[in-house]
Amino acid sequence: MTANDRMNMNPMLLIFQTIFLREHNRICAELHQRNPHWDDDRLFETTRLIVLIMWLKVGFETYINGLNGTCYQLSIKAFEKIQQKAFSIAMHRPPLEYELAYVWHGLIPDDITIGNEIKPFDYYFNQPQHFLEHSIDAWVDSLSKQPCGLQTMNNNPAYLLHVDMAKLQLTRDLGMATLNDYRKQLGFSLHQTFADITSNKDIQQKLKNLYHHVDKVEFYPGIYAEQPVTGFKGTVMTAIIGTNALLNLAIHPLLNKHVCNAENLTVYGMELVNNSSLRDIIWRNTKTKPTVVFHTELPI
Repeated sequence: MTANDRMNMNPMLLIFQTIFLREHNRICAELHQRNPHWDDDRLFETTRLIVLIMWLKVGFETYINGLNGTCYQLSIKAFEKIQQKAFSIAMHRPPLEYELAYVWHGLIPDDITIGNEIKPFDYYFNQPQHFLEHSIDAWVDSLSKQPCGLQTMNNNPAYLLHVDMAKLQLTRDLGMATLNDYRKQLGFSLHQTFADITSNKDIQQKLKNLYHHVDKVEFYPGIYAEQPVTGFKGTVMTAIIGTNALLNLAIHPLLNKHVCNAENLTVYGMELVNNSSLRDIIWRNTKTKPTVVFHTELPI
């Protein structure tokens, strides 16, 4: 899944690394039973390909759909027509706006609840030894039941505030356009008042005190201030994230029919890809079948 130090950054990443490592080893053992004549390299490479495509499917059907809320739901099969031409499309490089919009530190809860134990999130942040204090089953079950934070202004974790400040300074150094400029470019109506950006009175006043006029609201603070319209994202963030995230996945070469087929993955591998949900993968690699839920809802 990853070979850098981010793997140990927080419990959420460690959960997926652990589960998919177990799934890799489980699939590899099954392929060995079905194909005893295969050498180690073929077993490893075939298993890796199956697991990578399963991960992409989870990205589509669990992650993106969970972020969309109930507005619309997607399936990998919906992109078959795009995939027919995928080899003719250059690999998409996300623009800077996508990199800036895809910073969702506000979703990180202040505290993590595992059973009856409550710890501040920074107790686990870059402290992988604390991950071992609970079973993988307990982690999955507890985090599935715990709500995430609200992705909005005034909800930045203190230990990550320096990251947001650096990104804001970058937008200023580059002279990036304003929120309304982006809305115009994307074909949306322009905000006429601060109340058009958000119904939150406190955020309205802070924006007014800082920018004085709605046309001066900067891109980076603006996309986090906008009223959520899908899941937890405002209009501009939804357009930027949705377009680029879907394009990245839709043209991914591993999802092309010339790669994702029974000849390369085996019939067993294709069955796993087509029929495995995130819950299926987790339940195959845990003992107690923990709760597996991922979704976002509009704030009340």
